[in-house]
Amino acid sequence: MRRILLIGAAALLSACASTLPEDFAFDPGSGEALLAFDSSVVRESGTLILVSADLETGTFDRLPDPVTAGYRNRIELDDPTAGRIYLNRMEPGTYAIAGVIYTLGQTMTTTCFSRGTVVFDLREGEVGVLSGGTGLTGNGRFMTRQTPADRLARARNALAAVPGVPLDISAYVVEPVAAITFEPGLRLIGTGCPGTSDFQTLEGPVVTAGDDAAVKD
Repeated sequence: MRRILLIGAAALLSACASTLPEDFAFDPGSGEALLAFDSSVVRESGTLILVSADLETGTFDRLPDPVTAGYRNRIELDDPTAGRIYLNRMEPGTYAIAGVIYTLGQTMTTTCFSRGTVVFDLREGEVGVLSGGTGLTGNGRFMTRQTPADRLARARNALAAVPGVPLDISAYVVEPVAAITFEPGLRLIGTGCPGTSDFQTLEGPVVTAGDDAAVKD
């Protein structure tokens, strides 16, 4: 029985351990941006669907970038109540949060935020911190209960545990720069969220940290 308990405890610890490779590194001069997001945006083992968006033309200019939480990019914080931070190197630019994908066994479920979602910028050589506080929903909400300073401090605490990321790297909290809607559907290649290359920009002021919707009524 004691042996079974020890094996179970070891498996639990292994499941909770960081998955970020020991040699993970981010060079601010590499031409890339670094995205740091947490489980309020997508839960462990879920996939966040990000799509490069051109606000001037109203088009998605390439196929979606699926970013899975925890596969090879999780940082485990010392405080278990602080949750988890995930890192992903990205091309700099403007991205829409198109939806999330969760897989249970052989079943894959995609929640597409086609009725309204937010667009944000990732800057070259910097860390963009994406945290919804209480999560994202399909009607365009970008909710938060944490202040920007809280979210930034939490991310910096996580980054400090990664030797390959400079301690003095520039980091900022991602804020919505626009809100959009788009058509879900089928694609011959990639996820069907979004289903087309076009989107529509919603009118109205974009919500900043502390508000609970992408566009105010």
